[in-house]
Amino acid sequence: MTFILALLSLLIERFFHWGHLRAWRWLTPYQRAWQNMPGVRSPALLLLFSVSLVLIVVGVCQHLLVGRFYNFPVLLLDLVALLYCLGPANLWVDFAAVSPEHDKARVDRSLFLIAHERLFAVLFWFCLLGPLGAVLYRMTALSADNDAPFTLPALTARRWLDWLPIRIFVLLCALAGHFSAVLAAFKKHALADISANDILLMECGAAALSLTAEPPGDTPDESGQALALLDRVFIIGLVFLALVVLIISG
Repeated sequence: MTFILALLSLLIERFFHWGHLRAWRWLTPYQRAWQNMPGVRSPALLLLFSVSLVLIVVGVCQHLLVGRFYNFPVLLLDLVALLYCLGPANLWVDFAAVSPEHDKARVDRSLFLIAHERLFAVLFWFCLLGPLGAVLYRMTALSADNDAPFTLPALTARRWLDWLPIRIFVLLCALAGHFSAVLAAFKKHALADISANDILLMECGAAALSLTAEPPGDTPDESGQALALLDRVFIIGLVFLALVVLIISG
């Protein structure tokens, strides 16, 4: 069912604009409540405790629903949790709203960072750990924002969580775009530490599109090409996921 849930979530995210209903406004007050608790002052431990409690709640809900009504409630919970952890905003809606006067080449490069954080990394950890993985990644990524109380440990944790999925995402970009150009960029940073994650992804994303230093208007429909490339990346990723599921189940 992992493949079906991943497919459904991507279809819903791709073709329906509902991201404004996906609110994480509760997270910062929740974490500040942990920050104000006496006894523990380590930001890393407070981050761990705050995330662990939510994971325990999700895990308990899963356990209580297993085996009921042919497992339909637990599958519904998994799908809702995955959809809630994508985003928070809709990638395609946000990118379409970028005004023409913006530097599209720069936007296209950052698009790969955004696509990885909003979609691919969440799907990756969901496929490995189920809804617990999706919640773990999204809470960590949101906690790494500047307004969160545990920014520094969350940023480090997110970079560790990003290390492997970014490299898989880059290889999928190579298959969906200009393979040799991406491979050349990939070799420079593939074994680098977590500090090189963003550089690797942006350089390989640009290589997949063959972006140059030309003015943004010189490349026809460059933004459309970037979104089309992302669509191909997720289709190829789903094909590989289906193959892995077939191998494991067979």
